[in-house]
Amino acid sequence: MNTFKGLLSRWWFWAIAVIVILPAVWFLSGYIPFKYRMWQVENYRDMAKADYAEMQQEQEALEAAYRKDTYGGKTPEETLELFIEALEAKDYELAAKYFVIEKQDVAKSDLTALGETGNITTYLKILASQRVFSRYEDGEKAEVEFYDASGSQIHIEFFLLNPYTQKWKILE
Repeated sequence: MNTFKGLLSRWWFWAIAVIVILPAVWFLSGYIPFKYRMWQVENYRDMAKADYAEMQQEQEALEAAYRKDTYGGKTPEETLELFIEALEAKDYELAAKYFVIEKQDVAKSDLTALGETGNITTYLKILASQRVFSRYEDGEKAEVEFYDASGSQIHIEFFLLNPYTQKWKILE
């Protein structure tokens, strides 16, 4: 203990201590945050890779479903007629298959609800009204505007071309 007290009073001890301790503190103060940031970056990268892989799987599954999907017409007009026929037959499951794949479940539940409440007849009257078809410039989208007897627009349906089967689907 006496030797240690003697060292503390010597100037050269403090010079060596400063020379050794300062670089160690400086190194650790930069190294630890750097390692932590690197860990964060690696963690985010791993999460991004996992999310990307999941998105790829979902995209491949959706593409496979679109490739297998044969419901729809060769034109938006034909798809609309098939859709109306399914609604008139109260086959809401078939009618929902004329929608794009991502919206088929929601369409089925919405159409079933319309059928249960009796509002399907109102929807069919709208679909039977005067209509104007128009295609977008890209050739892959179309819309149908429905008009009442006074010429006021009362409804609109959008269509999308399935690029794999060349069938038109109801977008919304």
